[in-house]
Amino acid sequence: MLRVNRSTGHTRATLKHVSLVLFALCCSESNGQVFLSEPAGFSAEATASKSEESWVITEDASVCLECSEGPCQCPSRRGIFPDTASPGLIQRFLHRDHNNGSCWTFSTDAVLFWRNAPPPRELAALTAATEVTPALNADQLESSPAAGPRFRIMHTDSCGNAAEFVYLRAFNFRSQRMLDEPAVLTSRYQPADLFGNTTQDFLSASVNLGSSFQTFEANSRTPIGAGSLTFVSGFRWFEFQEAFTMDTSVQTLQYNYRSSVVNSLYGGQLGIDALVLTTPWLRINSWLKGGAYYNNAVQHASYESNVPIPASFQASVSKIPAAGSFVGEVGINSTIDITSSIGIRFGYTGFWLETIALATQQLSDQRNVKPNAGTVLQGVHVGVEGSW
Repeated sequence: MLRVNRSTGHTRATLKHVSLVLFALCCSESNGQVFLSEPAGFSAEATASKSEESWVITEDASVCLECSEGPCQCPSRRGIFPDTASPGLIQRFLHRDHNNGSCWTFSTDAVLFWRNAPPPRELAALTAATEVTPALNADQLESSPAAGPRFRIMHTDSCGNAAEFVYLRAFNFRSQRMLDEPAVLTSRYQPADLFGNTTQDFLSASVNLGSSFQTFEANSRTPIGAGSLTFVSGFRWFEFQEAFTMDTSVQTLQYNYRSSVVNSLYGGQLGIDALVLTTPWLRINSWLKGGAYYNNAVQHASYESNVPIPASFQASVSKIPAAGSFVGEVGINSTIDITSSIGIRFGYTGFWLETIALATQQLSDQRNVKPNAGTVLQGVHVGVEGSW
């Protein structure tokens, strides 16, 4: 790299020195640009006083030989607490140099997700004399939030191409409802065709719906356009589980219904990641991904009672493939660069799952898996990011 120095108040490098330097330099051409490089053993650094300032004239020709687009190193980030001219040990660690042409990025987030209620499906009705009114429907089972971790590691080469691996899990969505004993003594609850049962009246019930999901993806990321867009393609595995229980009783009689499903989705996805805003200390990006998936769905059902009729049973059934399912993802993330190597992340992520099996939709038939429903999962995250 050639630098021309100037000192405060006077100039120590004369025109003669500059002329000798320019004649001694050799030129090489890379990607249509001419670079001036120094011959071996020759120094083009002019002498200057201690208070000199340096002006960069050209970049070395060997810097950008690997690709024809974009910078050939990880982007420089200043951060809220920039590096100093004489860094200490902590600053040397926080401001890691990326000038080797590639870098690794690792992030870990704490996530908090919400899910929407299941599709409508009547679960119980209240009978009073000859009148029957709905008492509980599956779409009333709103779940509490579920928490979990997300881990992401990415390697970016000197041309901006990257390999990315992401794992995310959120567990213990929970919804609980109670059906208390009716105020009218002659009233009773009836199951709404639970495992074919419509006659086992009951006075009270405890209903639980739990669910969780986890996903892993491996992606290739390729910069397109002017570098503010990244094309994403890769593989994703997505697992969604849901379990439904309804325990009913009338005096000493008990009737317990169980239904659980596991959806294991495998497939490819395509998407776009857009860099919306970038400053020396803040980056905002947004992404949209979607794909078609092979769904290996399994259902487990059981009915238990302390009366002989109807008899208790347990059943498991799977369907491979159950259906062609869809998973879409949308999100936005903001990263505040504390230093050139460490940042704080926060943002939003949403998933849309379609053509999957839900537990409340399997209560009428234990011989088949019906992937006839969908759900929406959306949440927020906060975490840290490091690059080296």
